[in-house]
Amino acid sequence: MKKAIIITLGIAAAMTMASCRSIQKTEETSQADILVTTRTAATEIAEETEAPVTTTTSAAEAYNYEKASRKIDVTDAFDGSFNIAGETYSFKIPKVTISGVNTDDANKTIRNYIEKEFRKDEENAFDSDYKFFVGNKTVSIVVSNMELFGGDFVHEKVFNIDINTGNLISGSEIVKMSGMTDDEFFNKVKTIYTKYDNKEIKNCATKSEKKYIKGNLKKISYKYIQPFFGDNGKLSFIGEVNCTGGAGVSYESFTVA
Repeated sequence: MKKAIIITLGIAAAMTMASCRSIQKTEETSQADILVTTRTAATEIAEETEAPVTTTTSAAEAYNYEKASRKIDVTDAFDGSFNIAGETYSFKIPKVTISGVNTDDANKTIRNYIEKEFRKDEENAFDSDYKFFVGNKTVSIVVSNMELFGGDFVHEKVFNIDINTGNLISGSEIVKMSGMTDDEFFNKVKTIYTKYDNKEIKNCATKSEKKYIKGNLKKISYKYIQPFFGDNGKLSFIGEVNCTGGAGVSYESFTVA
């Protein structure tokens, strides 16, 4: 079923679509201040004109007003249902539309990636869905695709779109928008992963398993980490981590404190 949400950016909102799990309100501008001069009209009693009254509207306020009038649609570019063993599944591809901004290239990249990696064929099938988060600077989509012929393993892929340009942006750019450097971000990830590893190690029965889990500290790079702004605009990321049980690897969602 096609889902569409129109969001006014002055309110940074977040919506999660069905069967999904879980970007940061920031506002910057470097434009020059805009000077707006208004004059009062004559009073009803006399023909006199009051002295000019000058008010100043900052560029940030003017820019916010412009952005507030923009609308964002996140819809299904494709929603195909199919049946396997009597069960109905869906294959979804999201599409982002931002008023006044061209998102064609971003949408094409998203669609090409999903179709290439997760299209159903004789050997593979995926039950797919997505969730999205809208902030003052970005639209982030987290696409989930569960393998139906491979132990229900769920793949997670993050796409971040700059609402000012309509272009896809990297994880490093998301981190920069949050006010951190890559090193500062990765240090926080190290702390998060250490806590995660300690929890997973409790389920380990051998030293080799413990060593495997500790290997997450070697996976702190953008190769395995996908940052985005999540609920309430908080910096978050999907991490591909070693874990106990199942496939031994999973995509987990973390929030950066």
